[in-house]
Amino acid sequence: MPRIPEDDLSEIFDIDGEFSDVAIINGVSVSGYLSNQYIETLDVVGTAPVFLCAVSVINSIIPAVDRETPAVINGVAYSIDNLEPEGNGITKLILNKD
Repeated sequence: MPRIPEDDLSEIFDIDGEFSDVAIINGVSVSGYLSNQYIETLDVVGTAPVFLCAVSVINSIIPAVDRETPAVINGVAYSIDNLEPEGNGITKLILNKD
């Protein structure tokens, strides 16, 4: 899958707009989209909350972001269960609701 240019990512994630979700991760505001998605890990299937955001934003706060890092999205507390780069400039954060 081709990498999406940074300019296009800001449009996709509606940065500074009203249509994206905002996560607070390590004190940094991150624009993205929260949804429940089908997840399959280690022979377990189901749905989990997932936050999609730009890789460049997550890279700017890594290495501080790892498993169990707290994230507050739309006022709801989560912890990060896994980070999955999509290979196109977008990262999928698999979450656990606290």
